[in-house]
Amino acid sequence: MPFKKNLFSLRSLASLLFISLLTACAFNSGSSAPPLDVDIRNAHRKSLDPDIERSSEAMHRYLVGELAYQDEDFGMALENFSKASELVDQPQRELHSKLAELHLRKGELEQALLESRRAIDADPGNPRQKLLHAGILDSLGRYDEAEPIYKDVIEHHPDLTEGYVLLASMYSKTERLTDGAEILSKLIETNPEESLGYYYLAHAYEAQDKLKLAEKYLLRGYEKSKGNPDLGIDLVRVLLKQGKATEAKMICEDILKNNPENLLARRVMGQMMIGENKLDDALEHLKVLESIEGNPSETRFKIALIHIQKQNYQEAINELNLVLAQSPDHSEARYYLASVYAAAGRKREAIAELLLVESDSRMFVKARMFAGFLLKQEGNILQAEEVVRAAREQAPKDKRVLSYLVALLRESGKYHEAGQILEDAVEKDRENDRLRFQYAVVLHDLDREEEALDQMERVIELNPQHSDALNYVAYALVEEGKNLERALALVHRALQLKPNDGYYLDTLGWLYYQQGRYEDAEAILGQAVNAVEDDPVILEHYADALLAHGKTERALEMYSEAFLKIGKAEVKDSANLRARIRGKIDRILSLNPQYRNSIPKLDI
Repeated sequence: MPFKKNLFSLRSLASLLFISLLTACAFNSGSSAPPLDVDIRNAHRKSLDPDIERSSEAMHRYLVGELAYQDEDFGMALENFSKASELVDQPQRELHSKLAELHLRKGELEQALLESRRAIDADPGNPRQKLLHAGILDSLGRYDEAEPIYKDVIEHHPDLTEGYVLLASMYSKTERLTDGAEILSKLIETNPEESLGYYYLAHAYEAQDKLKLAEKYLLRGYEKSKGNPDLGIDLVRVLLKQGKATEAKMICEDILKNNPENLLARRVMGQMMIGENKLDDALEHLKVLESIEGNPSETRFKIALIHIQKQNYQEAINELNLVLAQSPDHSEARYYLASVYAAAGRKREAIAELLLVESDSRMFVKARMFAGFLLKQEGNILQAEEVVRAAREQAPKDKRVLSYLVALLRESGKYHEAGQILEDAVEKDRENDRLRFQYAVVLHDLDREEEALDQMERVIELNPQHSDALNYVAYALVEEGKNLERALALVHRALQLKPNDGYYLDTLGWLYYQQGRYEDAEAILGQAVNAVEDDPVILEHYADALLAHGKTERALEMYSEAFLKIGKAEVKDSANLRARIRGKIDRILSLNPQYRNSIPKLDI
């Protein structure tokens, strides 16, 4: 485990950090303190000074916690950061911010609040830290304490949109709708180009049944955002509440012009076109959105999404953790939190969050598929297979889930099961060329070559533009040495669809070789090698063409390179390939011993 290996060098690392901290203080005394500012100026006088030992232990604990945090061992990180927090004499922002985050992850709001307060003490001017602190107080229902902090951020950082929105959301939660509208009006005055202000101000007026004002600000926000579909749908709802069907229809048309896949807009549009009697049904669909948007957790969730768009990942993590502390079953928040963790390279955290998504959530299948992808990246194929199987149980007709499960089964060598799954799927969906192609590939894995070729022929019948199937059949014909004219036509069709595909170029070059067109074979196979550098079979083909064209030394180099790459590539029947290439190398060297020292030593 990497973390345990890192522990070995902690003491030497701590010593180096002590020196760097001392140097920084000497040359930059006016700068802000580093994560743990350790005073060692008198260390040479009193090597056993209790204060020095305490500072040393604090630094040690911080470093152990940081390494554990980077290694995603959050239990150990929390333990060591907490110990470091007990040992330091002055608050340290980085340390207490990390502790606040770790407590939030566990839903421990009181502990998170304490650490957040300490982080503010260390860096009183940091508005993000203040917003986090106010958010925790808000989540705990301590609104009177949260309010002045939000107001302080708004006063000193008027360009920070979140302060206004979160305070207005808190006012809405405590039924202070007028105060919420006043704060959001202030946001619009300060940041007139920020569409989010119009969005939330309109909702504040809608909650007070002031529909004309809600319409006014939603229309402004829609225009400012250049047609944001979320604002547009809200505007349609407010218009329909006022019986303004014509205006609502115009907004729906505008949404669909820019977002033709917007199902809600399309559904409402269709109902309005049927006639006046369907307007109530349209309104019911939109009221579902209204009920969601009235939830303060949704406000915080949307702010988190904005942070993600702006790549403010730590702020997004904090907001999403607060959403989950209040609403643990908020599957979208959990999914996006996992996405942020994955983007930051914190894959194990991402996987843990994804696996917490409940099976009755609409995000379950998506979460399990994402978890399977990350587990595969981590090399845990068996667990990836397990979570994707769970996704398939929930969505047995989802072709993407089926295809990914088959890919995992193939990777773990479970070809028979993959074949059975695909055989059943093809039987139920006979015209699906993609499923049939996958089935043919698995049949090839199982050495059922004739059946694989028959299925590939059927794929081409179903989809004459399926370039991989065209290439597969062409290569099979070349390998059999028959019907080379048809093989040439097929691979040319494949290359017309994907002109630079290295595997298609290999088929064409290998066909030329079989026809005795060695110069053409060399040229095309050279292109194939450049396109797919690590495939030993393509390298072998290229070496064959070079040898046939009289370029023995260059051929020997390519054979050697192919031999060395066999262990690094996924190659079917690698033992036979290794023996075949080694035989070709030995034959060249027996006839040309002068080349023996020009290639690396090859181990069998």
